[in-house]
Amino acid sequence: MATTTTTTTANATMSGNKARHSGGGSNAGRGNNNNGQTSNRPFHVTRRGLLKAVIWENQTANGSTMFSTQLVRVYKDGDNWKETHSLNREDLLHAAKLLDAADTVIHREEEARRQAAGDENE
Repeated sequence: MATTTTTTTANATMSGNKARHSGGGSNAGRGNNNNGQTSNRPFHVTRRGLLKAVIWENQTANGSTMFSTQLVRVYKDGDNWKETHSLNREDLLHAAKLLDAADTVIHREEEARRQAAGDENE
């Protein structure tokens, strides 16, 4: 099963389900809505079948950036798509690969930001 990597928007869906943020803090750099507030959309989403790793960018109290990741499994209940954080045994290897991909995305972003900050200081 192949891994699909996408960057999402505030209204991104997988079969009609919106990605949700459960962590604290704001999503810096994610864009502003009409009244100047930061919108609540993921930094990045990677999918593998019915699983997805949703990466959120958050500002800490001291102004630094931190990333958090949610692992979500979607399933159909009648005509409705729902989300859960519970995994079956068959999901575990796919989940590990998704989390590895999420780690790579975060590591590359942090490295790019460190390099950009270094370039600004020269």
